[in-house]
Amino acid sequence: MVAVERWTGAETKALRLAMRHTVRGFAEHLGVGPKTVSKWEQRGDTITLLPETQEILDTALRRAPDEVRERFAASVEVRSEIADVPSEPLDRDSAGLPPETVLVPVQVNGREVLVAIPRRTLLQAGLGAALTSFAMPEGGLGVLTGPPLPADAAMNLPWSRDGMLRVVDGWVESGLIDRRPLPVISGKALRRATADYWNDGPQQLPLPLTTPTGGVGHEVLEQIEQSIPALQRLDDANGGGAHLAYVGAYFRSVAVLLRQGSHPDRVERRLFAALADIGQLAGWMAFDAGKHGLAQRYFFTTLRASKEAGYRSMAAHVFADLAFQAASREQSGDAIGLGEAAVRVAAGEPATLRASVATRLAYGYAVAGQLKDFERSYQMGLEALTDRGEDEPAWMYFLTPNHLDTQAGYALVHAGVLSQDADDRQMADALLDRGGQLLDTGAHNRSLADASQRRAMFEGSWLAVAAASRGDLVNAVAYGQQAVARTARVQSPRSMDVLGKLAGRLRWRAQDRHVSSFLPELEAALSQ
Repeated sequence: MVAVERWTGAETKALRLAMRHTVRGFAEHLGVGPKTVSKWEQRGDTITLLPETQEILDTALRRAPDEVRERFAASVEVRSEIADVPSEPLDRDSAGLPPETVLVPVQVNGREVLVAIPRRTLLQAGLGAALTSFAMPEGGLGVLTGPPLPADAAMNLPWSRDGMLRVVDGWVESGLIDRRPLPVISGKALRRATADYWNDGPQQLPLPLTTPTGGVGHEVLEQIEQSIPALQRLDDANGGGAHLAYVGAYFRSVAVLLRQGSHPDRVERRLFAALADIGQLAGWMAFDAGKHGLAQRYFFTTLRASKEAGYRSMAAHVFADLAFQAASREQSGDAIGLGEAAVRVAAGEPATLRASVATRLAYGYAVAGQLKDFERSYQMGLEALTDRGEDEPAWMYFLTPNHLDTQAGYALVHAGVLSQDADDRQMADALLDRGGQLLDTGAHNRSLADASQRRAMFEGSWLAVAAASRGDLVNAVAYGQQAVARTARVQSPRSMDVLGKLAGRLRWRAQDRHVSSFLPELEAALSQ
């Protein structure tokens, strides 16, 4: 964690640039006036800020995503202390693992690594205490110690079965939980990590097995596949931060089964497909948990597993996830490039997938300010959904026309916030109005007993931001209260970031009686 002994104007500017805010946007985030921020930056290191202002900046830095803190540390030449994964095996309590997992010793490169495996998988596989052993090839992913690795480390391995298995080795060796920082990548590095998906490879996903064929039996495959829908609904109910460690353990359990080897081709490809299903989910949950580098690493691995399995629909889904992640981080060039790749991969795939991919590309166009392209992609998604058939992927269970509308809604609100920060009031008002109207049709007011709590919190947070940005403080507070009430059940740092935007817009309106009654509640939720 980066610590600043004394905040001057120079450190303040470094934090703003690390957050990639405009002066106005940064001022709103802190709850001060834009002229105040400009004065700090003009004075540089000749001005030391007041103690209460230093506390605000400490809080802003503490709540910032990992990649922001890393950029900040580099710019002010502060070295963060990075904790290596402990050399001694972790116990279950320190690892934060649920009781339904067991720790299985696996020999990697002649030393023992503990891997968390769901108990049901272990029992049905009939595996002993020492599950397997295998050697890590030179150039494999040694991710246990040392400085941070970028999300694409060793992802330059060949897009082949052997290359994929070497990537799998890295996941097995990385231990129980994802402790090591993984800086997020963008631009050329991001394109390099995904570009070779286009090379020729398997195209036909094998059917589920119906008879034992040796290696891992079909009962284990069926058990793994039957568990996946339940895992996928964990994010809906509790957010990505709640169960990421558990889903990561499940991912590694399938990786270990793959590395046993000696599977018939159809069994191996089915295991690759299962690894892709769980890897996509783990990537999405890491993204929702604010672990962007880890999310990318899961997504890159899933692309490779999808290619080995001939799982084209999952590959398109992951390209779209990467595009969505980039759009949320306001990396519009990456978002559009990845979104357009997703559309190409999704061609000819089921309607729900094509619809989802189109609207995630639309988000990239929205944050880029390409509103005609946004509208075209959004409408393309709605039209695709009218062709829904019987072969839709089970993991697209959540997709409805309303889901597409609300996704377009928060894309427009996000674009409106950016326009407002750029002082384009007319454009901002139009985007915020339309985005808010679309979001108002969604999940924000569902009961606290509803299964879709994470979606309700995320959409409600953006709806509150839209209202606050328009000056509608009564509704901003009402929507914000609904979203904050869900924090007791949902662990979604991605949603909390949106509530942070709301707080930034409300702090300088604290004299309003509605805001003054709600702001302490919001600040308390953010401080947790």
